[in-house]
Amino acid sequence: MRTPTFTLVTAFVLFSPAGMRRARAEQMTGKAIIAEAERTALAHFDHMKWDFRHRSWVHGAFWAGVVDLSKVSDNPKVREALEKFSRSRGVRHIGIGALKLREKDPHHADDMCVGQTFLDYYVRTKDPKVLADTRRRAGEVADYILSDDAAAKAARFDELGTHDSLTWSWIDALFMAAPLHARLTTVTGDPTYLESMIVEWKRVSDNLYDEEEHLYYRDKYFLGKRSRNGKKVFWSRGNGWVMGAFAHALPYIPKDHPQRPWFVNQFREMATKLASIQHSDGTWSPSLIDYRHFPYSEMSGTAFFCFAMAWGINNGILDENTFRPVVENAWAALLAARTEKGFLGYVQGVGAEPAGVQADSWGTYGNGAFLMAATQLSKMAPVERRSAPRLSAALPRRRR
Repeated sequence: MRTPTFTLVTAFVLFSPAGMRRARAEQMTGKAIIAEAERTALAHFDHMKWDFRHRSWVHGAFWAGVVDLSKVSDNPKVREALEKFSRSRGVRHIGIGALKLREKDPHHADDMCVGQTFLDYYVRTKDPKVLADTRRRAGEVADYILSDDAAAKAARFDELGTHDSLTWSWIDALFMAAPLHARLTTVTGDPTYLESMIVEWKRVSDNLYDEEEHLYYRDKYFLGKRSRNGKKVFWSRGNGWVMGAFAHALPYIPKDHPQRPWFVNQFREMATKLASIQHSDGTWSPSLIDYRHFPYSEMSGTAFFCFAMAWGINNGILDENTFRPVVENAWAALLAARTEKGFLGYVQGVGAEPAGVQADSWGTYGNGAFLMAATQLSKMAPVERRSAPRLSAALPRRRR
């Protein structure tokens, strides 16, 4: 191995004021980052009393984070929880068995989210029974997306109702379903799943992506809508779902696929825009371009943006010199936002548009996003652990 030469340039970098500051900055190792994620995951398992029957999108997003964590953690409780979740029967009022999706609406993307975890379980077990229900449901959706009826409705987007023209008519759906479709093609060799994902994502983009702002409207209702300050309304977590979808779907779009450059380009566009509107505390407002309306440090969107940008750096899609400071600032905010139990606080509650944030408010999906972010940060390690920022939230609700 060639020994590096100690040059005058090296000395200048090391002993300049900036270099000295970097040398003194606290660094987090990959092991330390994983430990933070394990703390959150184990606390959440305990919070659920190890009862893992729920199949909603809220829980699907959390388990997607657990799957990510399981790739870097050797804590046996993480794998034990995944095994138990995959084998647990669904909640009784739905009456579904293990490894089955909710059937509230066969084409509803929210009900597909837990399929990402079941698919990971199949990859480990190779048991065809594990894949059966997920493949059947995704196949029905794929066939419909590629049908003439779906194409005709998408062409009438302007005249049809909010949820009548697109199968995935709200951008959250991209996270819930797109990665599942993309990976199913990799696992099964059937191109229909990936093809349908690309067709539907581009339909969503054609109608809900703002080419000037490089952000997505949550759904048709927000097209032309303005905040009280006259700003376009782009929901932080909604765009977080999209960025998370890129990070979970792009690994399964082949490098030589003719549509891959379109996905990479839009991912970069969004990342660049988001980096430009990150606030000094490392977070993003619930309403991305109207901080005056919602001057809060919202963490579910922040966690997804941190996760996706870190993934982009790790996979050579985003420039590290440009985006590492953005990611590290977001990571400092995520650590500062956690509750005493280790849950991610400052999380906007379930909703569909920007809203207020409470400092002690957390959500199952927020903890899942934290696990995703931590997993990617561990791969970037060592990571600078910056000073905890001062976060902003709405005043606590009055107790009656």
